[in-house]
Amino acid sequence: MIQPNKNFLGQNYIFIFGFPGSGTTIFSEQLSKNLNSALWLEPYFIWRKKLKNKYFDNFQPQEFTEKIINQIRVDFYHFYKNSNKKILIVKEPRNILNFLIIKKIFPYSKFIFIRKNIKNNLRTIKKRINNRKTQNFLFDIKDFFIKLNQQKYLRFIILLFLYELKNFDRIREYFKKYSKLGKINWGIKFKIKNKVYHLDSSQNFKLIEKMQKKKIKMLNREDYIVVSLEKLAKNFNLEYSKVINFIGKDKFKNRKIILDKKRIIKQ
Repeated sequence: MIQPNKNFLGQNYIFIFGFPGSGTTIFSEQLSKNLNSALWLEPYFIWRKKLKNKYFDNFQPQEFTEKIINQIRVDFYHFYKNSNKKILIVKEPRNILNFLIIKKIFPYSKFIFIRKNIKNNLRTIKKRINNRKTQNFLFDIKDFFIKLNQQKYLRFIILLFLYELKNFDRIREYFKKYSKLGKINWGIKFKIKNKVYHLDSSQNFKLIEKMQKKKIKMLNREDYIVVSLEKLAKNFNLEYSKVINFIGKDKFKNRKIILDKKRIIKQ
């Protein structure tokens, strides 16, 4: 049995939150290059595997029993220890409303919120959804295997594979796509007061962003930083220096820049 300690409770974990298409992937890659770190992309199945609510992307705090919380900590610690890296960076776009629960599970962790102009962000989301609808079967198979490979270790590859087979989230949308029956709803989805919301309109986007901002105010100010993608594109060195100061200059092993303005703007 692993005894609770600061590492087990997230002391060296950095969670990156942002709406899909807001730049969380490229920012995570940039940060990972500058730190002695492992990068874990979207381990949504770890949070959800023991929950009753697996279809919607806003959790109910009461579902997180002591047993479930401990298992999540064990899984994350397993990934962290196997990486042999000092820091674990976790990209979490599907958990944009769940970070208060994550903070409870990992009280020593740090949060980075990536923001993008709503109009630009929504355009990116719609573009990606439309691309998913038009891609062929071989692309979908390849995309799934890429997601499996991103889990890096056999334990998590198996867990993700079993999760998808058992819960049908992805399979359900593939069925609607190829049978042409029903509306395809890729992307994150929320259930609020028995009403379902998808990030497919400016109205829904603003609603979820408003909820997120309200929750952010409940965090301790030293535990998080908000990064604007547009500001990062305009003045990378200035904006990134704020991130360096937030994490701690002593933790940065280099200043290698893999992002350029063109790549950021494309997001």
